[in-house]
Amino acid sequence: MELRKNEFDTILNDIPDLLWIKNKNGVFLECNKRFEEFFGAKKEEIIGKTDFDFVDKELAEFFTEHDKNAMESDVPLSNFEKVVFKNDGHEEYLKTTKTKVLNNSGKIIGVLGIGRDFTAEKKLQEEISFEKQKYKYLLENSSDAIFIVDLGGNLIEYSKLFKKVLGYEDKELLTFKVTDFEAIHEEEVILENINKTSFEPISFESKYKRKDGTLFDVFVSIVRIKVFDEELVYCSMRDISAQKEYENRLVQQKEEFETIFNYSRDAILVIDKKLDIFNFNKEFITIFAFDEKNSFKMNFLDLLVEEYKDKLLNGIKIALEKGFIENQEANCISFDKKLIPINYSISLLPDKQRFLIFIKDTTSLKIVEQQTKLASMGEMIGNIAHQWRQPLSAITTNVSGLSLKVDMEMPISNEEILHCSEEVMKQANYLSTTIDNFRNFIKDEKGTSLVSIKNVIENSISLVQSSLNSSYIKLITKIDEDISIVASKNELSEAFINILNNAKDALKELVENEEDRYIFIEVKRIDRNSLVLRIYDSAGGIDSSIKDRIFEPYFTTKYKSQGTGLGLVMVDKILRERHNFKLDVYNKKFTYNNKEYVGACFEVIITY
Repeated sequence: MELRKNEFDTILNDIPDLLWIKNKNGVFLECNKRFEEFFGAKKEEIIGKTDFDFVDKELAEFFTEHDKNAMESDVPLSNFEKVVFKNDGHEEYLKTTKTKVLNNSGKIIGVLGIGRDFTAEKKLQEEISFEKQKYKYLLENSSDAIFIVDLGGNLIEYSKLFKKVLGYEDKELLTFKVTDFEAIHEEEVILENINKTSFEPISFESKYKRKDGTLFDVFVSIVRIKVFDEELVYCSMRDISAQKEYENRLVQQKEEFETIFNYSRDAILVIDKKLDIFNFNKEFITIFAFDEKNSFKMNFLDLLVEEYKDKLLNGIKIALEKGFIENQEANCISFDKKLIPINYSISLLPDKQRFLIFIKDTTSLKIVEQQTKLASMGEMIGNIAHQWRQPLSAITTNVSGLSLKVDMEMPISNEEILHCSEEVMKQANYLSTTIDNFRNFIKDEKGTSLVSIKNVIENSISLVQSSLNSSYIKLITKIDEDISIVASKNELSEAFINILNNAKDALKELVENEEDRYIFIEVKRIDRNSLVLRIYDSAGGIDSSIKDRIFEPYFTTKYKSQGTGLGLVMVDKILRERHNFKLDVYNKKFTYNNKEYVGACFEVIITY
């Protein structure tokens, strides 16, 4: 019997679980070595005592309550408890099972408790739970839509974003396969590709189909994974429709730019900061007679006539600061040694290292300018001839009166001779002034200087006044103050004369009542640095159907024998291009002498 008890004690102490027996009153009757480690006391110190002797009251009451429940239950009861071992202070997570103990008569005499160390399993559960939560978090918060399929292409799991992008509900996706939303390949090809997927990720582009039937571009990454011995395919999908649209737009813009670049009627160059040319279009070859077979490193500066090189370098500086500079004029030498007048604009490219230069061959425009100048000169010669008739008549009358008296041997007083001399000198000075104004106009001087806007207007009027008078046109000026601006006096005169002649022709043709033929010139300061100049008439205005064409070369509403269609072209070029003035043309309603009129108004905003 003693041997059997020793064997029992050995077995009891070798069990890795905590084991103890209490009577109905909670007094310990038996325990093993593992239980001794828990209470930090020897078996002899434990037997005969209760939980209250080893742990705090709250935990002791918790143990007692569980003992009571186990003794009242017909089946063993289990619970999980986190406990601290007093022998070394370490923690274990125990699965505690308690069952009632009966004597031979079936009467309850106590409770048997077994505490199994569940720490490793608990830790594993927590790790699994953490990994599951992490996986769920990554699945739901990925910037890409995630879905997992088996090797048969069946949808196993998916993220909220995947569901949202495709537009389906959960219940609709329960039986989904890849073939239900992949829009490019046939089912056989899709399944073959899934089965070929390796454990190394691959990426590709495709098209998917939404619930509403619309297709969209996607970028997909897939990789084979192994989950509990089952091989699946993990897929991440990104909607790249916007990116594709942007790429297509870039391609389209590139093609458009290349079309403009290659087929523009202007020469286009790309140069660097050193002005070296490293790209040019076909028109450059045409304008500059360049032979591509003899291609060599070129510098844009070398193409310019010497006197224009400094202006180009200054233009490059301005383009670096402002991003662009427009309407620059220069003369170039072509590769076949011809002089070419050009107009060019410079734009700084986004990389801030290169410039785009647009070059227009202005040879034909120079011819237009000359034709316009000749047309204006021809008209003004007629004006001058008309203006000269009256002073020449006055001179002739005075001189012939003296001659008649001499022939008739009539006495001539000193007063008569003096009066005749003064009248002749007066008329001669008038003729001289007219000649000076005309000579100044025909001078090809385009340099700028400080000029009086009032003086420019008065000189312009003096050259057309006679023509206006003969057409019964009344010219009314209102110049608030004499303001000086930096401009080309001759070019401004040419522009103003062309506007006045245009108004004169409209009034003669369209206004029958000579009393209603008016031209108004107004100059008014806007602010400290700008003024507005308006020239308008009472001829009824410009028809809306031709308003946008009035600055086109050779466009005219007059008979071919009366109009060249070049006058307003030069107005636009002089005021808007060469002087950078703001030019606007519109129909103006106004009242004069209690009568309402409508006429074309040329409005010029001048900043000085």
